[in-house]
Amino acid sequence: MAKPESYRDLVDRIFGELGDLERQSLLLAIQKLDEAAQSLGIDVVAEMKNGHTLTSIFETIRQRQQKRSA
Repeated sequence: MAKPESYRDLVDRIFGELGDLERQSLLLAIQKLDEAAQSLGIDVVAEMKNGHTLTSIFETIRQRQQKRSA
């Protein structure tokens, strides 16, 4: 799992200036997504740093979950 600084750096770099509540909400959402994705071998922070969108990451998660339950 990524360090909290990684989430903050990522949000600041990709989403720019946000209000405090928006920023905190986004940080928490990315952290929770990263925690859940780790069990599927997906590093959300690394994926986003490589240019993947949250939508494409959700699609990857969905595909891996389908493969796992097949």
